[in-house]
Amino acid sequence: MATTGPALKEIKSHGYNRMARMMGKSDNLAIFRRFNDLNMLTLLDLQSEIQVLRDRLYLQCEKDFEDGEKFSTSMAKLRGSPSTGNSAQLTLLSSIRTKMNEYNVLLLQVSELSKLAKPHKSYLTRLRKWLGDRKGGMQDGVFEHLESWVWKEQDHRGEPTQHDFVTLAEPKVERDYFTRAVIYPLVTFYHVVWGRKHLNKQNAVDLESGVVEYDEEKLDRVGMVISTILASILPVIAVLGLFFVDDLLKRIYIMIGITGGFAGLLALLSNGKGKRIEIFAATATFAAVEVVFIGSTAFSGTS
Repeated sequence: MATTGPALKEIKSHGYNRMARMMGKSDNLAIFRRFNDLNMLTLLDLQSEIQVLRDRLYLQCEKDFEDGEKFSTSMAKLRGSPSTGNSAQLTLLSSIRTKMNEYNVLLLQVSELSKLAKPHKSYLTRLRKWLGDRKGGMQDGVFEHLESWVWKEQDHRGEPTQHDFVTLAEPKVERDYFTRAVIYPLVTFYHVVWGRKHLNKQNAVDLESGVVEYDEEKLDRVGMVISTILASILPVIAVLGLFFVDDLLKRIYIMIGITGGFAGLLALLSNGKGKRIEIFAATATFAAVEVVFIGSTAFSGTS
């Protein structure tokens, strides 16, 4: 027979514990500093040490060879050199092995760090707002000290930090201009008017401060549907506009303007990454529709 114990009281987190829980719920907010300058300095320091040890090793190898030691032809004799009282070369080689291992491990780690994605500006801004929010990171005053400078735009020395941030979130495809300029502001408006007052715990990353993360895949789908519909009706709107212009020359001028605007819109919506041939083909097709309409109406007007 199963028994039910007393309900567990929800434990409130504070400071770094609360921040860790928030980052655990949202990879997009798991933003850290690489401290790339320190990595480079450490690598340079190790490299310098290894260079010095390398030079000393080869000088010792030359000296041992001149002294008649057979270390260059027998590693077994080199390993047994302590028993002969001439272990300088072995000691140097052992030091180099330790330093090389440390150097190579760090070099590979830094290489992997460089492959981590940079955080999206909106998430970094959101994290900074949370850190400065009295209901968020500033609630307990934990982040009022030197540590709070980690996520700021400039560190306490005034040096920019933007280049040094990485995120644990998977790299995302850059959102098109339509999604950024139209869909995201609509989501913000929805959150201010409705979402903030009726928080869904599934979307909440930090309930107390009201940090919410909406499903980006759904937002992308909505943006794709709306932009596809708009792209489909653009030719119809253009033809409808041309229908109310009687003068043929004015129609041609308007067609040139609309076609240029259509091409610019395509380039904008594709973040400038659309292939030129694709934009050219779509624009040519769009222009062909307008030309057919102008030609047919001009012919019917003269007949």
